[in-house]
Amino acid sequence: MGKDEGEVIDVAGAGIGGGRIPVGKADGLLSESKVLAARLGIETLLMDADLILGKVHIESALEHASRAFERGRNVATTKMLEVMLYASGERQLSSAIEKMGVRPATTRVAVVVSEQSKLADVFQSLDIERDDSVLEGDISKLAAFGIAKEEIECVGKEKAYDLVLERVARVDLLK
Repeated sequence: MGKDEGEVIDVAGAGIGGGRIPVGKADGLLSESKVLAARLGIETLLMDADLILGKVHIESALEHASRAFERGRNVATTKMLEVMLYASGERQLSSAIEKMGVRPATTRVAVVVSEQSKLADVFQSLDIERDDSVLEGDISKLAAFGIAKEEIECVGKEKAYDLVLERVARVDLLK
C-alpha cells in the first residue's frame, strides 16, 4: 500500500535519477512503475528527461509540490503528479502530463521516487539503464521546454536555466 495522500514528500529524502530505455519500452513503463510503487510502498514519477534541466529543476518542483500539499493548495491528487505540474511550469495537469510525460518514443527518462533508498530498486526493477547525464540541461532543452530564444538572449546563457526555475515558481501564481 502506498503512503497516505495527505502526507508531504520529504524533499530531502526523495530520490532523483536519470536513465535510458530502449525505443518502445515506454508503453508499459508507467503501469509497471505503479505496480512497483505499490509493492515498495512509495510514490514514483517518470518524466521525459529531454525537458528536464538538471536535478535542481526537479528539486525545485519537489519543494513547491511539497509546500502545496502542506498548505492544501495542491491541484493533483498525488504528490508526484503535483511534482510534474510544477516541473512543467504549466497551470493545468493535463498540459503538464502532455508536456512532461513519458511517450512511446521516449528513450531518456527522469525518475523521481519518494524515498531515496528505493531509487536503485526502481531502476533495476523497471530495467532502466541508469545515466544521470540525461538530466543535464542544454540550450536545445530550453527551447523544447518553451523558453524563447529572445528570453535566453535577455538574461544571457549563464542565467538561462534560471528561466526554467522561474516557470516552476510561477505555477503558484497560476493556480
